[in-house]
Amino acid sequence: MGAVRLALVIFLPASLLRAQVPDVGQAGRLSAAAAPVQGDAGLAQKAYAIAEEAVREKQVPRKAREDLVRYVLPALRARCVAIINVSESDIPGSAAVYDDELDAVKTPGIDLKDPDSRAKTLHELMHVAQDGAKRGQMREDSEQDAYAVQVEYLMRGKGILREEEDG
Repeated sequence: MGAVRLALVIFLPASLLRAQVPDVGQAGRLSAAAAPVQGDAGLAQKAYAIAEEAVREKQVPRKAREDLVRYVLPALRARCVAIINVSESDIPGSAAVYDDELDAVKTPGIDLKDPDSRAKTLHELMHVAQDGAKRGQMREDSEQDAYAVQVEYLMRGKGILREEEDG
């Protein structure tokens, strides 16, 4: 018996393919050449798949979708932001963290089958977007926005909330 191989195929709308690396990349914040660390390519692919699906399936609020398209998806495609596999002891008290100095999400893993893992990943990717947009938010505001996206993603996944035609 031979091994069975599975492939993940993602179909992207043309508008996403035309998106450019964020303007902040020109300042070195998210430029591939300035990326201080290399992350885990498999985790980066999973993060990309989660973000792309959240946009395509309208699983997060409109503003979050716009941020994912404008900042996160281009940065992940260009490898300007790293997804680093760490042990839970490396990030005590957190499920994952975004390091704005390294332009890296540190996570003990991403389980595509687990809604909480996908939501955690979206939470951290919203910090990538906040950094890319240079919002300069206070930590409390930054976390409030990221948790709102995380919770709404879970609620939409359970059918508690759904997208109306105008958002």
